[in-house]
Amino acid sequence: MKRYSEACIRNSPFILEALRGVLGESGRLVEIGAGTGQHAVDFARGLPGWTYQPCDLPENHESILAWREEAGLKNLEAPLEFNLLDPEPPVPTCDAVLCVNTIHIAPDACTPKLFEHASAMLADGGNLVLYGPFKYRGKALEPSNEAFDQSLRERGFSGLKFFEDLVELANGHGFEFVKDYEMPANNHILHWRK
Repeated sequence: MKRYSEACIRNSPFILEALRGVLGESGRLVEIGAGTGQHAVDFARGLPGWTYQPCDLPENHESILAWREEAGLKNLEAPLEFNLLDPEPPVPTCDAVLCVNTIHIAPDACTPKLFEHASAMLADGGNLVLYGPFKYRGKALEPSNEAFDQSLRERGFSGLKFFEDLVELANGHGFEFVKDYEMPANNHILHWRK
């Protein structure tokens, strides 16, 4: 059964535009935390040279498969079962890893595992792209993100992560920070290269 996310509808065009600037013409992209499957369809369609591999927990596969079947895109693979706390990455190798609006709802232990798995999958020159709201030390959090962070924590989620902590984690797994792209609605794209 297809599920819809209003946030996906709003942010897909902006994320896709950024991905086109970050990625090359072709390769294999792994999305960790594919959710409803809407991004998988939008980005596979918008990046026709890329083989797009969504990954997520089994409870999200029905929606991802429904979006995939409707789109009929040859470069969009069936979802793989994957939890960031799994000991092994979802695929042995890929050229890019994308994670959208996931680490602030996943347990805290998932964040270092994201960088560990991405480092294992990516060869030198591979790209890691994170999208979402983030906190920055020494900078007041926007009121909308402050309220969002509080609501996440009240619901038992891990909440927004500090940019500086993510850079430190990435450095420890062989990544070089490339750029922080400001996006609409106080979101950011963070881009690393292995």
